[in-house]
Amino acid sequence: MNKAVFALFAGLSLAFAALGTVASPAHAVIYDLSADFSFTNNPNGVWAYEYNGSPLPAQNPVVGSGNPYLLAAANNTMFAPGNNMNVHSPMVFKAAVNGGAVSGSTNNHFLQDDILIHTPNSGLPLLMTWTAPGNGVIDFTGSIWYAHATVSRINTVSASLSSSLLGNATISPTSHGNRSNAWQVSGTGLAVSTGDKLIFSLQKASGQQFGSLNGIAIRVDYTPAAAAPVPLPAAAYLFGAGLVGLVGFARRRV
Repeated sequence: MNKAVFALFAGLSLAFAALGTVASPAHAVIYDLSADFSFTNNPNGVWAYEYNGSPLPAQNPVVGSGNPYLLAAANNTMFAPGNNMNVHSPMVFKAAVNGGAVSGSTNNHFLQDDILIHTPNSGLPLLMTWTAPGNGVIDFTGSIWYAHATVSRINTVSASLSSSLLGNATISPTSHGNRSNAWQVSGTGLAVSTGDKLIFSLQKASGQQFGSLNGIAIRVDYTPAAAAPVPLPAAAYLFGAGLVGLVGFARRRV
């Protein structure tokens, strides 16, 4: 290979090396509360259902309690302090059927695969939490609606990221009272660091004797931080060296 051809290849290689220092964009990872639901684990990856400072344990609801929502608990599993739907709250479970299959409910109260939660009778909040697996950016959407067709009660809910309030609402038969009129909250381009928490807090309203059943949907699109690119001075040096090689080739052709 003569010197001119060698100079050409060297110049092109260095030039492309410089261009290659730009970091490729990271792809978003989608987390969905319903799609990711586990019947055994809590925490479950990035998701956790927490009450009074601890994750709720998995339970098999007791048969024969007479609670109409027993039919709705998929895989005969719920997360709650105990196994009696009539006594223990809060509870979190995935719907096995459409609401129309449960006495007193309709499909507008919930659909199969919806996540249903009963707010605590104690008045303490139930926390539905997504934890950032690393540094990056998130877009998220959340929906909460009243799903307890057989009683009329009031709940208060909020969404926050790293203690910064993103929104709050009252959930009752007359306020976001069904699936088609859910409270909606969302955020785009929100920076997160490892361990940051997106928290949906749900509790009975002040003055209410009991909590009640609500539907909840959460989706988080998480884009990890891109790999750090080569510092600009180094990239500029490589590109400049490539141009020098090309100039050298051109002079030898004159």
